[in-house]
Amino acid sequence: MINESTFLTGGDSGAIALWSTGKKKPLFVHFLAHGADGDHDDPRLPLLPTSSDSTSTPVLPGARPVTPFKPELMAEYATAGTHYFPHINNPRWITALAVLPFSDLFVTGSWDGHLRLWQLDARLRSFSLLTTIPMVGFVNALQFAELPTDALEEQVEAIADGSLDKDNKDGPLPLTPSLLKIVAGVGQEPKLGRWLRIKEARNSIQVIPLPTNLEFTANRKLAEEHSSIFGKK
Repeated sequence: MINESTFLTGGDSGAIALWSTGKKKPLFVHFLAHGADGDHDDPRLPLLPTSSDSTSTPVLPGARPVTPFKPELMAEYATAGTHYFPHINNPRWITALAVLPFSDLFVTGSWDGHLRLWQLDARLRSFSLLTTIPMVGFVNALQFAELPTDALEEQVEAIADGSLDKDNKDGPLPLTPSLLKIVAGVGQEPKLGRWLRIKEARNSIQVIPLPTNLEFTANRKLAEEHSSIFGKK
């Protein structure tokens, strides 16, 4: 959930969809968000274009050239799930997705070798790729977390000794990349079955800091009221 009326989904078609509770159809769909596998391709490399209407070759760093896609085939493929088609490769499923509540930031995972950070537009009608973070293996779980930092500890101590009113007009520290981490559950195989395997991966929980130059907006007050990320349920 992004807020009370807007949410995101990802599936085995490789598409990420943006929804509103007031609409029957998605507001925006990004097809094949983590690329597709080919018979002789390295599954850790992104392969495909980054927008639903693109007919050009990939623009992602390290991407391999692929045959240009036709929009009508993209739509056909997205509704067909994981069926095999002779004219395109098989999609990498969206195996994990996490949203920073009441913000314009979310992250997705698959097995293409990268976590992908996305940003919603101001009107919550579309989204685009912000950056990628290297991650080898199947990303089976994702979550944003606010971990203790020196700044947070100082604020808590100041409230405890009375030098800072907990209801001060400045409010809590604003959310910044330095305060947030991504927690990822990574494995050699998908969590629901042993259909595929990446030997180079390690079964682990990884805590990843956000890129320091990342820019996003978030309503911390609403997030604290509605999200367990900040210690409230």
